[in-house]
Amino acid sequence: VQLGQLLDNPDSLVKAQLIEAEAFKCLGRHYEALQVLNGIRHDVRHPVSPSYYYQYHSNLLSLYEMASDNEDRQYYQKLMKLYRDSTDIRGGNDDISLRINQGEILKTKRQYQEAVMLLEQIRNEHPDELQHNAIFWFSLADAYEHLGKIEEAKYGYAMAAIIDKRRCSKTYTALQNLSMLLYQEGDLDRAYYYITTSLHDVIRSGARQRLSLVTGYLSIINGAH
Repeated sequence: VQLGQLLDNPDSLVKAQLIEAEAFKCLGRHYEALQVLNGIRHDVRHPVSPSYYYQYHSNLLSLYEMASDNEDRQYYQKLMKLYRDSTDIRGGNDDISLRINQGEILKTKRQYQEAVMLLEQIRNEHPDELQHNAIFWFSLADAYEHLGKIEEAKYGYAMAAIIDKRRCSKTYTALQNLSMLLYQEGDLDRAYYYITTSLHDVIRSGARQRLSLVTGYLSIINGAH
């Protein structure tokens, strides 16, 4: 960001701010991410990019899922609708990330079957691009889990976990969710191994907000083990 300001290049500065916002989001610091996004200035010459709306929407979705108060959830849901509409207008329906985000919105409305249909359509249209897209596989697995299709959910979580590990990502959730499904099926050895691996990686990542979620899983699995 400092380099972008020094160069006095609006395009470079916006790109740097988007990267900064994504970094905050990866650490679970969604409010700081939104503050960075709110600080990005756009004008006719440098209009807002679809990536801006995708990131803003994605952070709101995370805050919505984390909210424990129903009033807060309704507030974030309204904001998500606003940015979803903005995303549709500016981004169209061709960008994979934007379409995955649309699937996430369907899930907030509990329209899981519709979300699966949309995500499977993306899967059929872009099989090569999705071989390295952990977000897609996690989103699809989550939708299948809500529909009670556990085998499909396990496959999606496993795919996302493999991609995360290959990318050396430490803030994943796919392996945690997979461990819970295995725990529910009585596969305690693998469930315990996966959740302790997740705990180790989250500690190394410094993503404090994710730590409480993993330790919650660990107490359940450890007790059964």
